[in-house]
Amino acid sequence: MLLSAGAAAALLSGLFVTPADAAQNPLDEVSISASALGSVSSYIQDHPAEFGGSYLDEQTHTLHVLTVGGATSLKAQKSLSDLAIRSTATTARSESAGPEWTLSTQAARYSMATLQETRDRVSEAFAREAGNNLTIWYADPRTDTVHIGLNKVKPRLVKLASEDFGDRVTVAQEEQHKTMDKRTKVDGPVSYSHRTPELRDTGVTKSGTAASTPTRLLDSVPYAGGDRIVSTQTIDGVQYIVECTVNFDFVTSSGSPAMGTAGHCGPTGLSWRQGYYDESAQTIHYTGTMGSAYTRIWGNGKSDAELLNDTGNPDGFWPQVYTTSTALENVGSVSPVSVGQKICADGSFTLQSCYGMVTATNVCENVNDDGTIVKVCNLDVAEGVGGTLVQSGDSGGPVYTSGTPHHPLGIISAGTADGLTLDFADMGSVDISLNAYPESSS
Repeated sequence: MLLSAGAAAALLSGLFVTPADAAQNPLDEVSISASALGSVSSYIQDHPAEFGGSYLDEQTHTLHVLTVGGATSLKAQKSLSDLAIRSTATTARSESAGPEWTLSTQAARYSMATLQETRDRVSEAFAREAGNNLTIWYADPRTDTVHIGLNKVKPRLVKLASEDFGDRVTVAQEEQHKTMDKRTKVDGPVSYSHRTPELRDTGVTKSGTAASTPTRLLDSVPYAGGDRIVSTQTIDGVQYIVECTVNFDFVTSSGSPAMGTAGHCGPTGLSWRQGYYDESAQTIHYTGTMGSAYTRIWGNGKSDAELLNDTGNPDGFWPQVYTTSTALENVGSVSPVSVGQKICADGSFTLQSCYGMVTATNVCENVNDDGTIVKVCNLDVAEGVGGTLVQSGDSGGPVYTSGTPHHPLGIISAGTADGLTLDFADMGSVDISLNAYPESSS
């Protein structure tokens, strides 16, 4: 017998914690600029034993910071307050400082370190017991618990969660998410139509037939973030045309040029064309070779990203991203991701969508990759508020802050079938794993 969502909630009444359950005595109230939020969020993330996390409230322009007791925590709170004041003073005279926010510090029962340890324990015995019924798990600063999502909320699993983790977890029904590459099964031969690209920096046309107006479907060179890429792949003995999106021009530790996409889009060694597939004509239209995948992270508890080198691409990559079919915008430095933050997703099928609101960070999920369940971690999740965020073919596309320049936040990975929920690989984690980072346009 399965529990309804209401019955599960009743059974779990001892497990649920809301902000109202935690101590609500603000320790400090400081006004900070929007541009100081990144520094403050990074400090909190770097001190998991002293803080219970943080989340933004866009309506009230409040950054809620959850703290735990003890002298060490009080010292960290004072340092955080000083950092917020200094960062705000530094940007006070800047036109990009943004609107004023209030830093509200409140008490929490559990530190981020404790909740992250609980999340890691969920990945072990509980995950084995739940199997593929376990969809998502992460530390939620808004409830001061670890959120456990199940495809079907079964009483046996609710009881197990209560016995293993007590009031440190919240269990809820949550559907499984799927990867957002586009796979088209091919029966018969595929035709290729090549259009020689223009040079982006000079406007001089190479010999041959040139695309009249560069777009993210048939781009000029050097190639920019947000371009569509296409490849032919044999998967389980079946031939597919696979389409994905690239995100940012990366700076690597070796100095070699690279362009990012999603790790699940294809294996290392695979060559990608810049272009698109016309299914009705069974034709791949392309301008040239984007590059070959040479380093990859995907699944096994890791994130979802890979880098393409410039093999077969003599013109390299461009440090801007498409925001429409034809318009480009500058890229800034990588920014940390916070719960409650507004984000823009920018796949080559959906195009730019700035309806996103981050609901979870540092997430682990059992993602459906075309029928294969893959454990992926270091993801962030956003919900579409007023519009869709993602569809098949957007995988690998950039996720960034609104406003200009666009600060990289992550890489489109997965989502729900209706496109209202987006999972993206956190760029901070990707940078460390790949030993590379997006190049700034400035």
